[in-house]
Amino acid sequence: METRCVKLAAVVLCVMAGVTLGITYVWTGEGDGESWSDRDNWDPGLFCTDPCYPSSTNDDATITKDDTIELINVEIDDLTISNNEAYIGGPTFDGDSVILWCDTVTIIGGVDADTETQTVGGADIRTK
Repeated sequence: METRCVKLAAVVLCVMAGVTLGITYVWTGEGDGESWSDRDNWDPGLFCTDPCYPSSTNDDATITKDDTIELINVEIDDLTISNNEAYIGGPTFDGDSVILWCDTVTIIGGVDADTETQTVGGADIRTK
């Protein structure tokens, strides 16, 4: 219990000091199932502050599903696309002349499975 209070106090102090903590968001697709900016499509773990989807250079995004995701113009830290063997292939990123900027993009294939990703409709993923 004491350790948990110390961690919570550290988070509160960082927020008060203006330090932005990065969050690793995992795509669930449980919102509208397609919008990057729908907070219900993401699992932020323990906590998040608005807007509750990957939206800052401190945030990471992990996608393990083969959904079609409507991108917005946004800059994040790292993007990981992984095939968890339950889904064959990988996500398709759609958008009208939008760019997802990332520090790194990692694509991981599952055992005996291929992981692919594609962009359509003018969407683009770029590294900084």
